[in-house]
Amino acid sequence: EVILLGDFNEELTSFSGIGQLATACCLADLFSIRLGTSEKPATYQRGPRRIDYALISPALLPHVHSAGYDPFGYRIPTDHRGLYIDFKTESIFSQDLTPLASPDQRDFISTAPGTIENYVTAKMTYLLAHNITERMQTLNDLTQPDDDLAESLDRDFQRASQHAAKKCRRVKQAPWSPKLAEAWAHLHFYRIANTAISTQVDISLAAQKLRNKWQSLPSEFPTDPVEIQRGYNIALSMLKTVRQEARAHRDEHLERKAAMYAALEETGKSKVLRRLIRAETQHRIYNKIKYLRNRENGTAGLTTLKIPKNIDLNATENIKELPDTLSTSNNESMDRLVPAYLSSEESGITMRDSRRSLTDRQTSDHGSRNSDIANNLGSQIVLRSNKARRN
Repeated sequence: EVILLGDFNEELTSFSGIGQLATACCLADLFSIRLGTSEKPATYQRGPRRIDYALISPALLPHVHSAGYDPFGYRIPTDHRGLYIDFKTESIFSQDLTPLASPDQRDFISTAPGTIENYVTAKMTYLLAHNITERMQTLNDLTQPDDDLAESLDRDFQRASQHAAKKCRRVKQAPWSPKLAEAWAHLHFYRIANTAISTQVDISLAAQKLRNKWQSLPSEFPTDPVEIQRGYNIALSMLKTVRQEARAHRDEHLERKAAMYAALEETGKSKVLRRLIRAETQHRIYNKIKYLRNRENGTAGLTTLKIPKNIDLNATENIKELPDTLSTSNNESMDRLVPAYLSSEESGITMRDSRRSLTDRQTSDHGSRNSDIANNLGSQIVLRSNKARRN
């Protein structure tokens, strides 16, 4: 099935490019069907025409729960109306959807520079190493189904995705503290010792600088590979232990420094450190709240959308003035103005009940006849489905 949305900069007619595309692909003009008119509303702020469309396959029409246009400038600054479509996911997919992890729990994000290229490269490298092209060609050439081969290909595609995600995984930085810095210094000390042996380069100056800063480092520069490896393993184990308690070490360090400055009567420095401690504590609390909310919702990013109901299509100023929350004590006002917002506890209704479109109440007779319209599209659809299929 096809869902095509956008600003097409032309009206949907039998002679326009988008009209011919809709006819060729057997796509229905969703808003023309739901609103009962193909001319209104104007979707471009400096013109009277409707040039923004949602074209979908007729088979999807019965699964549309709500749809509508936004007032100009309602959610984002633009000279076009925004639009939204709410599908009935239970009926369209016939199964429960896999919940999305919150952004801070994902292996990588697509907006990070180079992430997409690294992901694609790692995934293709894995697939090619497992002869995916040849195996797919073998499956394609078969005259009889081979379920085992198909299942093995599916497993390798899944493993390739997991492999690529791990390659792009973001490393969480541990909070800095002197103990963490010292643990890294020990690991770095044995790394440069190993480099000195493998490259035969004199790096005693770099080792001396580390020893001058961190007195706990060995006084003698190791030259035995076995001793270096043993020291490296100990340093790595120490670093892992310190990183597990990194937050506690940082809090202890900041508290100790703040107390020291207070004892020295340097109140300015002590206040700065206290504010830093308070800010970091608040940041952790808000991150925890965000994580818990995302985990409860089972989704991430834009999780709610205010969609008022029983409001005139062209009453854009009224829509903009709707409150973010509404008291449950006034049931009459709620029925007139209820915005789909936040949670069922605040509004006294469920999200599914409240997510009615800007025009659903106004044109409920159209929404209730979706199945009939899907079978008898008439002039509401830009195409003649049967004619297009015959052509």
